[in-house]
Amino acid sequence: MTCLELPCPASSQGVAGLAFSRLLTHLLAAQCLTEPWPRDRLADISDGDTLDFIIVGSGTAGSLVASRLSEVRDWKVLLLEAGQDPPIESIIPNFSGHLHRSSYVWQYYAEQSNSTNRASRGQRSFWPRGRILGGTGSINGLLHMHGSAGDYEKWQVETGDGWDWESIKKIFQEK
Repeated sequence: MTCLELPCPASSQGVAGLAFSRLLTHLLAAQCLTEPWPRDRLADISDGDTLDFIIVGSGTAGSLVASRLSEVRDWKVLLLEAGQDPPIESIIPNFSGHLHRSSYVWQYYAEQSNSTNRASRGQRSFWPRGRILGGTGSINGLLHMHGSAGDYEKWQVETGDGWDWESIKKIFQEK
């Protein structure tokens, strides 16, 4: 019996059927939810216009800074990005890796080292950086990493402002 001969309810039962059904639902919803990215408004700026802020790079930090600054209505904020609007692959975690060897990414490699990357060709690892609206955050599959405990302890010693690991760990556990 082929899958085409199976009745629809029978083929959608079990873990695989449920996963497939959820995948289709997610993809259809994602297609409906994707809004066009903000239009390029550089042409709206005249030669005599004055800008209050120019943010270079629309990665996580640049986008956040530009967004917060633009909350003040009297300020003119320009956010520059070398790349282009992200394709739909950038918002679907399992597909974002397909962007790594594309025009949406700066094709960087780590410097050669005798103590790291020993399994890599030429002891250099590929280090893609987003050249896209949203920066590397748009190509990393929505992954994030917490710093190591030692990093936070060092910051606490340097600044004394509550950035110790025990304080920060509580914030990570709340989410």
